[in-house]
Amino acid sequence: MLFPKDGSFHERCASYGSPPRNAFLSGCHSGRKRTGEWTLLDGDSRDLVAKVQFENGKEHGTYLEYYAGGKILRERSLYSGGKLEGLYEEFHENGERRALYHLTGGKQTGLQQEFHENRQLESAVSYEDGVRQGSAVGYYPNGNRRVIGQHENDEKTGTWIRFHEDGSVKETGVYEHDEKEGPWITYDKGEYQAE
Repeated sequence: MLFPKDGSFHERCASYGSPPRNAFLSGCHSGRKRTGEWTLLDGDSRDLVAKVQFENGKEHGTYLEYYAGGKILRERSLYSGGKLEGLYEEFHENGERRALYHLTGGKQTGLQQEFHENRQLESAVSYEDGVRQGSAVGYYPNGNRRVIGQHENDEKTGTWIRFHEDGSVKETGVYEHDEKEGPWITYDKGEYQAE
């Protein structure tokens, strides 16, 4: 469909079939650039797969992606000028949050959190400018710690401790440049042995 603007055909809306994914894409162009809301539908069921806003040909605004059936949200994120910006969320199929983090200029920054389906925290990892930097903690679904450590320039560094599911220490040792260094101590039934 064409919409005249100042006597010319400036804006056009269209739908496209996409055989490789068997998908159906729909939205408008202004000139040769995408504009407004675009939707992606499953080619067979016509269920909603994703929708995103465009401005001047670049993603801008809220992006939403859905699980099969088009009713349960899989991902919610924000774009600015074609780059992910701000809050980013992912969800489990049961609707509970799976991941939460922040982006600046398309790169992760601050604390990234991931969650088990039962809403318990699964991991918390610090990022700076898209690189793991600082503390990292992992948890079992029961809430007990699974691992604690540090990252420097996206590599494991310093002392790391792994835990059994009951919360007792399983293993301790040191990483340097993402590689185990020196002796590691493994704990089994309250006794330890050097690796």
